[in-house]
Amino acid sequence: AVVSTQSTGEKASTYLIQIQQSVWAWELADTLLQQNKSRGANHFASTTLRNKIQREFRELPSASHTSLRQSLMQHLVKYRAGEAVLLTQLSLALADLALQMNSWTTIVPDLVSQLSTVTKLWNVLLECLTVLPEEVGSRHLKLGAARREEVTSQLQQHSATVFAFLEFVMGNMAASDTHDTTMNHVFKCWGSWLFLGEFDAKAVAGGQILPRIFEIITTSNHAHKCYEAASDAVCSATYAMEDLHLNRELALQIVPRLSAF
Repeated sequence: AVVSTQSTGEKASTYLIQIQQSVWAWELADTLLQQNKSRGANHFASTTLRNKIQREFRELPSASHTSLRQSLMQHLVKYRAGEAVLLTQLSLALADLALQMNSWTTIVPDLVSQLSTVTKLWNVLLECLTVLPEEVGSRHLKLGAARREEVTSQLQQHSATVFAFLEFVMGNMAASDTHDTTMNHVFKCWGSWLFLGEFDAKAVAGGQILPRIFEIITTSNHAHKCYEAASDAVCSATYAMEDLHLNRELALQIVPRLSAF
């Protein structure tokens, strides 16, 4: 009986892989997410979409790019309160689409305008903004050097918008059960954009996020996930400080704090 069960499972796995590799997997994955039938189906669909965009984007006609973008945005809003892994997969799918969709030149302004005005969508926007810089550097994404440089420049041009939004969120977080989760998101996004480079060091150094990060690190009464995200953010800031000519103000805020440990 055990052998039979394993054999059935292996066959099912092979069949699912074949589906993911097929051209009609695009439509199937989108339909499954619309139907929201089960946790497993949603996971399969979100992973399929992300993999198809990352590895087989050329299968999709350019005329379908905009509709796919709209569909992904709808799914992100729909599953905003769902499992974190599902939100991450959909955010990665949207990021990978944005980086390969040459006609989408206003990525950050579009995301911010659509998702920042409603508090319950902040976690979606934070996740999307966090993974965008990370995916630019991903070697799993089939981007040419010229396109990678182009989209990096596009994102850097809007770094001030991102940091302003992060400061706004930090200053408007209400005390609730989701407080630490939101703060964790802010720290991760902050570090991700520092690592991307090309930011206003004076504005970043003078904001409220940096002091909060060190407050978390030096106290023990916060969730571990906040501590880890804060530590990672400091590492990103330290990396950014290597260019002292551009980021002197940031170094002046961070070095004394690090020296105090």
